[in-house]
Amino acid sequence: MLPSAPSIHRSPIEVAKDTFIIQSTVGEGQAPVAVNINSMVIRGAEPIVIDTGGRDNRTNWLNDLFSIVAPEDIRWITISHDDIDHTGN
Repeated sequence: MLPSAPSIHRSPIEVAKDTFIIQSTVGEGQAPVAVNINSMVIRGAEPIVIDTGGRDNRTNWLNDLFSIVAPEDIRWITISHDDIDHTGN
């Protein structure tokens, strides 16, 4: 298991109609000791989640996701690439 890094939680933000960013910052919060980890949720007839964030932020990430879209409504999950900060949840 990977060591847990400090994390800063930020509420999801709507960047366009029915398009949300789930965001967190891992590290101390200021460069160079900060990494922003983002997922995107697009609501619509078939809601899609793009990237699933890192597992060290699982509880906040799931709470944020399900505040945007109900779990049973999610139709698609797309992973941009196979790194642990994109595939952890």
